[in-house]
Amino acid sequence: MPGDIVTRDALFEAKERGTKTARGEKTISIHKDWLDKVHDEAINAASKQYWFLPFGFKNDKKIYVVTDFDIELQLIDTIHQQ
Repeated sequence: MPGDIVTRDALFEAKERGTKTARGEKTISIHKDWLDKVHDEAINAASKQYWFLPFGFKNDKKIYVVTDFDIELQLIDTIHQQ
């Protein structure tokens, strides 16, 4: 899963981690520099309107997504207008 995914309107910077807590629970830390990097790459280098940071845990098929709250609101508004 790790790496860039580019669509017509968005840039996704995928991350995968396998860290566990002392109690054996899976965990991931979302680093601000990851968010800044994907935002900057999307806007400046790739000329994309949206950016996302999908992430998952090793040996788990479920994928989660982090993005800017305003982007999420725009997407929800677009869905409701259809």
